[in-house]
Amino acid sequence: MTVSPRGIESSPNQPPTRHIKQETLFRAVGDLSGRSVLDLACGTGFYTRLCKRGGAARVVGVDISEKMIELAREEERKEPLGIEYIVRDVLELGRIDKSGGEFDRVTAVFLLHYARAREELLKMCRNVYLNLKPGGRFVTLNNNAEQPPETYPLLTKYGFTKSISGPRKDGAPITIILKPGSPEEIRFDIYYWSRATHESVFREAGFREIVWHPMRVSPEGIRKFGREYWRDYLRYPGHVCIECVKQRNNMVLKNKSNITDQIELNRTEEKISKQKAKRMFESGDINLIEVGTFAGLARIHAYLFGEIYDFAGELREVNVAKGNFRFAPLMYLPQSLAYISAMAQSTFEEIIEKYVEMNVAHPFREGNGRATRIWLDRILKNEINRVIDWNSVDKAEYLSAMERSVVRDLEIKHLLREALTDKVNDRELFMKGIDVSYYYEGYSGFSVEDL
Repeated sequence: MTVSPRGIESSPNQPPTRHIKQETLFRAVGDLSGRSVLDLACGTGFYTRLCKRGGAARVVGVDISEKMIELAREEERKEPLGIEYIVRDVLELGRIDKSGGEFDRVTAVFLLHYARAREELLKMCRNVYLNLKPGGRFVTLNNNAEQPPETYPLLTKYGFTKSISGPRKDGAPITIILKPGSPEEIRFDIYYWSRATHESVFREAGFREIVWHPMRVSPEGIRKFGREYWRDYLRYPGHVCIECVKQRNNMVLKNKSNITDQIELNRTEEKISKQKAKRMFESGDINLIEVGTFAGLARIHAYLFGEIYDFAGELREVNVAKGNFRFAPLMYLPQSLAYISAMAQSTFEEIIEKYVEMNVAHPFREGNGRATRIWLDRILKNEINRVIDWNSVDKAEYLSAMERSVVRDLEIKHLLREALTDKVNDRELFMKGIDVSYYYEGYSGFSVEDL
């Protein structure tokens, strides 16, 4: 019987699969007691069975390969666990339960990197979203697109490696090589999708909370192989774990259009606020905004989002977090903003320090990043006659530097200094900068110039 590449790739026989992938996946999945799980790209059902043994009340496995499902069902006959198996292409998945029942968790070990086009990636994610309960979570293991190709050979001792013949760009094929150099060597292709593209697609599918989990070694793996054995993998992990949360129905932000569907709200918010950003520049209203204060930032926020949310330009009334990072506590927010408004801003270093502090404050319920980047450019233009060419700032590098800026701001200072330009009144630069700023947050459905 021929085994598909996906089935081989998810085999439990290789140390990284058993001691890293399994440990990382189920830490992110959490307690499954009494929950329902849909396991996509289930292959022979290895992880599907682990979900059931972990206490899940109902588990359904789906794979495109009839042969994989046949093997999974054979295991079910040997050891009945009450798992349902379905042959279906995730691209054509639709809703598993036509009656409207949905799942607490959707898992997928090696699925997304088989998408050959962005449209396929989006279709997969929309089908995942469709099958999740509000508040449910999608947890997936995937190729780590950010792993530098020069480090691929370091993976060989873990039973696999990769190769890529051209530049890393969306849709580029990456060859996975299992058991490299052995008589049993197997090769097959997956496809490169950047972290930025993943996040953009997740948001377009309807997800709002996206967490990238670090790969972890199980205690058993450390005992068996030692910590040194795993050093190269943990430094340059070949895989990545991603968690996406479907908001509860009552968690869709209250808005002036009374939209209750998250996907529709995302598109509406992007379209209207980009139109307002364009008008802000073309009307000259941007030059009337106070520079470097919270009052000025609040005016920018109200300008962008005032047609969408009643809270536009107003201090948030809840504590907020992104991933594992919590922004300034609500009880200290007014004092924090007064302090930030009074911070010095005469040099590039002072301006970026002020920007970092405002990011930590995160004063609004939604739209902080997009409003604050415009606010930053206003300060730079007014104080040192420069602005940021955001089109030259890589999303992954920017987000990573901002995340670390809370404890060390040298990286974000270097990144933004390299992107400084004296084109302070350039219309094209501003419009492209708005598109990039929204792209950072996962919004890429509209181009400012087309609105």
